[in-house]
Amino acid sequence: MAVMNTTRSPLELRLERRDARIASARRLSRLSVYALFACTLAAIWQERTLAPPVHDGMIVLVDQAVTFIYESEGSGYSTAMTGLGGGADGSQYGLITDTLLKLRN
Repeated sequence: MAVMNTTRSPLELRLERRDARIASARRLSRLSVYALFACTLAAIWQERTLAPPVHDGMIVLVDQAVTFIYESEGSGYSTAMTGLGGGADGSQYGLITDTLLKLRN
C-alpha cells in the first residue's frame, strides 16, 4: 500500500494566502465603493452646486416618498381593519381603527 504525501509545498501555501488576501481586498473594495457612493450623494444633497441635476432629482424623489408615506398613512388603519365591522358609534371604521384614529388625532 502506497503512503500519500499530504504536506503542501511552500508555493501552494503562499498561493492560498495570496488568494485569501485578494478575496479580502475585493470585499473591502466593494464596501468602500458603496460608502463612497453614499458620501457623494450626501455631499450633493448638502451642496447643490456639485451636481444640480442630481440634486434636483433627489428633491423630486424625496417629495414623492413623503407624499407616498402621507397618503398611505391615513388609509393604513382603515384598510387593515375594515373586516371587523362598524365602530360603537356607528362610524365607517372598526372599533380598533376608530380607537387608533382617535389616539392619532
